Amino acid sequence: MKILGYIIGFLLLTYLALCFVGPKEIQASRSIEIDAPANAIYQNVSDFKNWKEWMPWFKKDPAMVLTYGDQTTGIGGNYAWSSETQGKGNMKIIEAEPGKSMKTEIEFDGMGTSYGSWKFEPTEDGKVKTTWGMNAPDEVNFFMRGMLQLMGMQKQMDADFDMGLASLKEVVEAQQANLPTTYNGYEIKLIDQPATSYIGVRKEMPWAEMTAFYEEIFPAAFGAAMKSKSEMLGQPCGLFYKWDEETQRTDMAAGVPVKSAPETLPEGMAVINIAGGKALQIDYYGTYEGTVKAHEALDKYIADRGWTVVHPVNEQYVTDPTTVDDVSKVLTKITYIYTES
Repeated sequence: MKILGYIIGFLLLTYLALCFVGPKEIQASRSIEIDAPANAIYQNVSDFKNWKEWMPWFKKDPAMVLTYGDQTTGIGGNYAWSSETQGKGNMKIIEAEPGKSMKTEIEFDGMGTSYGSWKFEPTEDGKVKTTWGMNAPDEVNFFMRGMLQLMGMQKQMDADFDMGLASLKEVVEAQQANLPTTYNGYEIKLIDQPATSYIGVRKEMPWAEMTAFYEEIFPAAFGAAMKSKSEMLGQPCGLFYKWDEETQRTDMAAGVPVKSAPETLPEGMAVINIAGGKALQIDYYGTYEGTVKAHEALDKYIADRGWTVVHPVNEQYVTDPTTVDDVSKVLTKITYIYTES
C-alpha cells in the first residue's frame, strides 16, 4: 500500500508540475507566404463555402457535415460543422477588411468561445504573408493545463494551422496558374491606358435617362471641343463611376477625349480628367444591350485575379450605329483600369 501511495503521490506531483508549465491560454498563430494577390487569397478565406478545399479538420474527417447559413461571406457570414472526430461548433465573421484582414467568432460545442484572425501583408518580393491565428479570451483553468500539456495541444494546433495554410497556398497558387484569358467568349486584352482629359458633363441619373443624356451631351461636347480648338483623340465616351443594379441608377459622364484640357469652355461643359494605368479592354461588336456580357466578362476576369477596378469604367463608341446597316459591325471599346491590390 505504501508503494501504491508513493506511486499515486508521484503521479499527482508530476501532474501538478505539468499544470504549472502547461498553457495558461489557448492560442495559435502561424504564417506562410503565398504567391498570389492579397485579394485572391482573401476571397478563398472570406467565403466559408471555400474552406472545404483547404480546411485541415475536413481533411482529417471527410465525413464532416458542413451546414452553411444564408450568408457565407462578409460580416455576418456563418457556417456550422459536426464531426465524430473533430467535434461540433459554428463560426461567423465579425470583422472584415477585404484584402487586408478578417476576424471570426468560433463557438466550440461544450468549450466556449474563441476568436480567429487573418492578416494579409504584401512582402517585398511580391508575395503575401498570410497569417492565421486563434485565441480563447479566458484563461485556462489551472488543473486543465496539465491535461492540455499531456495532449500536446499547442503542437497539434500549430500543426493543424500549418497544414491548413499549406493547403490554402496550394489551392490559391493553382487557381492563379490556371486562370483563363477568355470569358463569355470574349478575348480580353491587357493594355496601358494613358491619362486622358474629356470635355463633357457628369451626372447621376436613372438608367432610363441615359439615351437622352447622350443625345444632348455628345453634340454639345463636340461643339465645345471645336470652339476651344481642342484636338480630339477619339470618338465619344461614357464614363461610369457607379452602376447600381438595385436602384437602376448610374453616376456617369458623357464626353469626348481631347489631347489637352482647354482653358475656357462654354457654360455647362467641364473638363473631366481621368488618371491612366494598367487596363483590360474588350472590343465589343453588336447592339448596346449586349454589352452586359462584356462587362460581366471583365468583372469576372478581375475578380478571379483578386484585382480591384479603378473607376470610372470607359465605353468608347467607335462606330455610330446610325451609319451602318449591320449592327454586328458596331464597335464599342470597353476599358477597365485596375490595380493588383
